[in-house]
Amino acid sequence: MATCLRYALATFCFVASFGCLALWGWSVSDKSRDFMVSYYSEGGAYHGQLFNGQLHACFAPKLMMWDEHVGGWFADSRPSPEGIVDRRLEWPLFGPDNRGGYFFPAWYASLIFALAGVAVLRFRRQFSLRSALIAFAVVAALLAMPLAL
Repeated sequence: MATCLRYALATFCFVASFGCLALWGWSVSDKSRDFMVSYYSEGGAYHGQLFNGQLHACFAPKLMMWDEHVGGWFADSRPSPEGIVDRRLEWPLFGPDNRGGYFFPAWYASLIFALAGVAVLRFRRQFSLRSALIAFAVVAALLAMPLAL
């Protein structure tokens, strides 16, 4: 039973990794569109935005919320507002912003999910040179992808 659960979790991690790479490629190829997803709860709202290969994630506490949505998901994909595409080139590529959010490349999330998948598969097994080489190959391939494109 534990083996099936471990393989199911590893499959989820690898699918999420592939999905993040697909979103990254989509957002890099179409710089004029934004994809946003939000979750509203009683305590605040969680926001995620994908644009130009970058993810921006932030949390807005209840006091800072401007929308009256309480409970539920909201997703939207629309053209970027005029003039914002050029301004985004000045935004940080990685790290915190001044509004309580955090920027990171979409391929970074893919890297994290891929490494989590490898870790789940290697869980409770003896660490070997082979598993180190597999993890190194996955990391090298994911880091080389932005350079190749």
